[in-house]
Amino acid sequence: MTIIYEFRLDKTNQWRLYMPLVIAPLDRELVIKKVLLDDKTKKHLESLGVVTGGKITIISVHGGNVICIVKGVRLGLNSDVAKKILVA
Repeated sequence: MTIIYEFRLDKTNQWRLYMPLVIAPLDRELVIKKVLLDDKTKKHLESLGVVTGGKITIISVHGGNVICIVKGVRLGLNSDVAKKILVA
């Protein structure tokens, strides 16, 4: 299993860790920083509310599969997709 971590300088010149959804903390509102998926999948997720800068809250993770809340709606993501959505 490959997990992508990314470190970036934010506007306050502080280093920030972007982590994939599969290892993000539960029950905490996070900001979607990057979606590393092909265009077709990215557009589908955008239609569901998963957009860069959007808010997401993870309610459970089982075997890498993630159940989260986006715009007040529960959304289930398989582990391949959840690994490629980076949040902070």
